[in-house]
Amino acid sequence: MTADALTLARRASERLRRDPMLDLRLTRPQRQWVETTHPRAVWRDGNRLGKSWAQAADIVLFARGMHPHQTHRGALRIVVASESWAQFVPLQRRLWDLLPRNEIHPKLYFSPGQGIKGFKEPVIPFVTGPAAGTEIILCTYQQGAARLAGGNYHRAYCDEPPPETFVGELLPRLAQQGGHLRMTFTPTPESPPLDWLRDKIDAWKAGKPGGFCEYNHGLTPENVLVYGGPIPVPYMSEAQIEQFGADCLPVERAMRMQGAWDPLSAGRWLTNYGPGCHHYSAPPVGARLALGIDHGAAAGKQAAVLVACTQDGTLAPRIWVMGESLSDGYTTPEQDARAVLAMLADCGVGWDDLDVIVGDRPTGRNRFAIAKSNRDLAQFIAWQLGKKRREVWIDTPKKWAGSVNHGFRIMNAIMGREDDGRSHFLIAPTCPELTKAIQGFEGDRRDPLKDVLDAARYSIERLVDGSRGWAPPAITYA
Repeated sequence: MTADALTLARRASERLRRDPMLDLRLTRPQRQWVETTHPRAVWRDGNRLGKSWAQAADIVLFARGMHPHQTHRGALRIVVASESWAQFVPLQRRLWDLLPRNEIHPKLYFSPGQGIKGFKEPVIPFVTGPAAGTEIILCTYQQGAARLAGGNYHRAYCDEPPPETFVGELLPRLAQQGGHLRMTFTPTPESPPLDWLRDKIDAWKAGKPGGFCEYNHGLTPENVLVYGGPIPVPYMSEAQIEQFGADCLPVERAMRMQGAWDPLSAGRWLTNYGPGCHHYSAPPVGARLALGIDHGAAAGKQAAVLVACTQDGTLAPRIWVMGESLSDGYTTPEQDARAVLAMLADCGVGWDDLDVIVGDRPTGRNRFAIAKSNRDLAQFIAWQLGKKRREVWIDTPKKWAGSVNHGFRIMNAIMGREDDGRSHFLIAPTCPELTKAIQGFEGDRRDPLKDVLDAARYSIERLVDGSRGWAPPAITYA
């Protein structure tokens, strides 16, 4: 190679170091994402499809005024958010790889495991070039309104599915500038409830206003071909894709490969349930008692379950499901209160005998204008018992990404422990709906069977979880 050729090669290498976007190459799904014009777009898909890379490319292209569908120019304000800093790092790594070093603030640097650093409040300021004056604000959903306060944005990116409240805070701040929203994610069994997002996508499919446009492709050989060179080159072989699918748990394979909304299994989730769970006898005197309540304003979504527990401070807790109460969703909180108290009375338990009372978060109103909450239920229970309102308290369960699976793991582990064919998880004959739910629930978060399971789960989690040394094994999926 001649000296001139070496000089040209070095210059080209330096240009790419300063501006990696000069050699940007994308797959067809990635290019479709960058070229979408819908103001609210969602890319829900499997792993290994380069969603984060496409998202990072879109961010940098838009910030520098080079986007194929540029909606704004000049000094822009862009917000990029994720569930947590730990989950945020992979996207920040790709963003760092594409940022032009000579245009961003010299204080910025990338720290492995921590992301893009340089300022106390995470931000990427552009100081020269076409994006001079533009800021990319980095935040988590937990920071919410505090981080977004006082700002209007030209574009927003969500790296994982955000809570509905975060989007509710974000959309008005985009509307001021006519800004667009971009959201990429792969659903997992631990994903938070996403019914609100599914409703937005369904609205778009139905041609209704306010809907979110959706992209979904699946991990296939065609979708991993990178274009931009002499010939398309795959970054995964067909054999590697097949191996990736084989390595996934059956319950999550469709999520990891196609971005399916819900986990799938070949059978019920609570696989340790069996005949030993029905060798029921009354719990011993002194057992701790808990009432779990799942609110709802739709048919089949109001449930209460009474649970007793012993040995909760050991490695082998024992559970007795003593009673259940279900209403059809057309009932009022007053009627629900009466049904709960009647169920307790049938079990020989008074309200003051309960050690733990846990009720779900409030629901919205249904078409009959019925809303349900712990506060309303407690008010009518107090009235029917002749107590003051402050004497009746219903706690709220702790929820986080993965809390549903965590609770089911606890229940399944207790069911699997037996003494002479008698399970440590016993169900009274007066609980047919819970038995039906245990036998039939296969993981769909919108399955009505989950409601009575949640009522049982709330009380069992509160009684058992956190006990000394208690570490339930993971659920095995049949």
